[in-house]
Amino acid sequence: MPAIDIPDAGRLFLGGLSRNASYAAAREGLIKTITIGRRKKALTKPLAEAVGVTVKF
Repeated sequence: MPAIDIPDAGRLFLGGLSRNASYAAAREGLIKTITIGRRKKALTKPLAEAVGVTVKF
């Protein structure tokens, strides 16, 4: 499943959140994440569906 950086997810899908606010949203579960090694990435499908975009992966 495609994933993007957490700050990019907050900026693109959650109304222009700052970097710190995006990471806070990820900690609170508003942004679904996966861990790849030591990095966390935001899953794009749940974010797109939350804003009403239909995606096919």
